[in-house]
Amino acid sequence: MDENINLERNIEIEKALKEFEIKSQAEQITQTPLASQNTEIPKMIQVVIKYSGGSIKNEKQAQYVLLGLVIIMISISLYLFFSGSKSKDANTRPILMNPEGIVGAPSELP
Repeated sequence: MDENINLERNIEIEKALKEFEIKSQAEQITQTPLASQNTEIPKMIQVVIKYSGGSIKNEKQAQYVLLGLVIIMISISLYLFFSGSKSKDANTRPILMNPEGIVGAPSELP
């Protein structure tokens, strides 16, 4: 690329630069999320609003999202807790060893 080109006299480039400046200023002026405006909002709610991608707009919606997550997590925990106790099979018998060293089920031992 030729570094000696004078871009100051090119009207098209100046127009494009001005359009770019106007667009970038408009993007900077866009409304900041509610979470960054108010410091009284708890950090968890601020994080939910920030990472929602704009779908959560206020504190009340973020609270409902967190409540839903808590309910889902508790439900999964209860399911895993109560479903894990059914692992005992009816056909399994304990294997015992008597003093003589004979190994077997209690009904098989002398």
